[in-house]
Amino acid sequence: MYNGSCKTVVVTGMGIVSAIGHNLAEFGNNLFAGKSGVESVKAFDASRFRTQIGAEVGEIDFSTYVERRQLNMMDRLSLLSIVAADQAIGNASLDVNKDIREMGVVLGSGLGPSSSIENTVVQAVNGQRLRPTSVVKILLNSPAATLCERYQCRGASNMHVTACAAASHALAQAADCIRHGTLDLCLAGGCDAFPSETLFAAWDALGVMSAGGVNPAEAMRPFSKARNGFVIGEGAAMLVLESKEHALNRGATILAEFAGSGTSSHAPNMTKPSLEGMTAAMTKAVEAAGIRIEEVGYINAHGTATEINDLLETQAIQAVFGEHSRRLQISSTKAAHGHAMGASGAMEAVATILSINRGVAAPTLNLREPDPACNLNFTPLRAVKMDCEYALSNSFAFGGHYVTLAFKRG
Repeated sequence: MYNGSCKTVVVTGMGIVSAIGHNLAEFGNNLFAGKSGVESVKAFDASRFRTQIGAEVGEIDFSTYVERRQLNMMDRLSLLSIVAADQAIGNASLDVNKDIREMGVVLGSGLGPSSSIENTVVQAVNGQRLRPTSVVKILLNSPAATLCERYQCRGASNMHVTACAAASHALAQAADCIRHGTLDLCLAGGCDAFPSETLFAAWDALGVMSAGGVNPAEAMRPFSKARNGFVIGEGAAMLVLESKEHALNRGATILAEFAGSGTSSHAPNMTKPSLEGMTAAMTKAVEAAGIRIEEVGYINAHGTATEINDLLETQAIQAVFGEHSRRLQISSTKAAHGHAMGASGAMEAVATILSINRGVAAPTLNLREPDPACNLNFTPLRAVKMDCEYALSNSFAFGGHYVTLAFKRG
């Protein structure tokens, strides 16, 4: 548990670009209305693959955010990050000419700039002359570097690449920096663009993505008896974190308190999750928040609609919360916005904060017939009213990375 000398961390701004909305208002309205962003893949011809669906953001005119000459220097990954970051800074009412000079930037990405990497390899193999800016586009830290340059901030900067837990690791690190006085203000979150065709083929070969069916929107079915895998997506979500003292001094609106986080690791193998890792992350998050398990009212589950993950996450929640697990409101929002890999933790942090502030649990889409072994309240099909002060958001990744974030209603 954090001691009394540590600072209280708050969230004062959020921004998001996703398959169900290109800004915070669209995302929230569509999330609680039960809209799905899953459609047939448009980024490339996916007809040769078992899986032919995805949750893509769609067209965005990035030239409204950066000069056209800069577009060739940035992967879509960095461009999506700019859109979400600009929103978050605006939502926090930060003055870019005054407030953010000492701001830190901590981000996460699971896939990195995969399309630019693939295009660069193809060009080099074919003997084409590469642009001098090729290296800048394919660096794994390019989104964080891009935002540091854009806002000319001087605080600590870092980029996490822990697969589907990357954004949550970034948020946890940013909060720790503020809690212990290293930073007063930090932009933190995650980003992942839709995978390149080769990377999509690799996921397809692994067999963990849903093959879909007649209606792509009904493909991803977390905790359902009929689940058959996740739908890969893309997007970016950014949160402005700051010390409560710093926020109050500048008259900021506090959206939520970042109450604590729990991280753990345990990898039976590279792709298999463990009950031990999941329970440790949730237990540590509750302890870090300094609350009783009975005070948690909502969990945004990792909920990937894969058999082993859904089953183990259910068991982990039961192990941590005991009888209280029956009273929890739980949902997986990935069925709506897709599994945006390294961005998912930040997207779901936004969804969690919106849920506790609105007093509404987001629905788990397509959960018509629950798996009997997943026998908790996973908020099937429709949003449900709730009164919840504390909530958790789970992110569990390949390689044995587990992160749980705890938030308190603003």
